[in-house]
Amino acid sequence: MNVREEQRKLTAAWLNSIASGSIVTGLVTPTIAVTLHLSGAELGRPLAFLSLAWLAIGCALMSLRGAFSEVPTMSVLEVYTYFVLPLLVLGIGFGAFWLTRSHDHAR
Repeated sequence: MNVREEQRKLTAAWLNSIASGSIVTGLVTPTIAVTLHLSGAELGRPLAFLSLAWLAIGCALMSLRGAFSEVPTMSVLEVYTYFVLPLLVLGIGFGAFWLTRSHDHAR
């Protein structure tokens, strides 16, 4: 049994867990709060900046020894499926929300 390899795997799993928690805490939770109008939350520059900062922290943690360390061994389709496509869907969702919200305020 290679102890160093097992330590590396455990460290990667630990960093991925922390990164996922950071992204959920800082990006997903405020997005849901704003979308469902919970606690009077409104989308403004401070909330958007903080959400993007939490996203950056989560991505930085993942890149240390987590999911991003396997990118060189992935095919183009795998990289697109795991990294590009979720961001694209998230962007489409934000765009649809923003368009419907601005349309509602025009009335």
